[in-house]
Amino acid sequence: MTATVSNKTVPARSGISGGDQTKSLGVGNVGSTVSHTEDIPLLHQMNARGRRIAEAYYEAGVVAGIEMGRRQVEAEEEARWAWMREHIRSIASTPDYATLADRRGQHQRAQRQRDLLQQRGIVA
Repeated sequence: MTATVSNKTVPARSGISGGDQTKSLGVGNVGSTVSHTEDIPLLHQMNARGRRIAEAYYEAGVVAGIEMGRRQVEAEEEARWAWMREHIRSIASTPDYATLADRRGQHQRAQRQRDLLQQRGIVA
């Protein structure tokens, strides 16, 4: 059995898997594998109308798959942002190091921290 790809006739590779005959259609260095059952024609065996219908279904499947992937990525990103918002609020409500040092009675350490932050331009 042979299949035509890009105006080339390529012999089908033998191999039976679950009743399907698997054909490897090679195009240059890129190979694609097509699973085919004898009662389902390949694209090159279909008339123009059948090929248009098959390609339309394929395109609809690709578009649906892309949309599903986008929804999944958006859901994952929303979960990441929710986690970050929660932790950023937690961090923002925590007193800074100098304030904690003052609370412990380490006023010199607190002042050194404030001076260092000001020297590095982190605070005004």
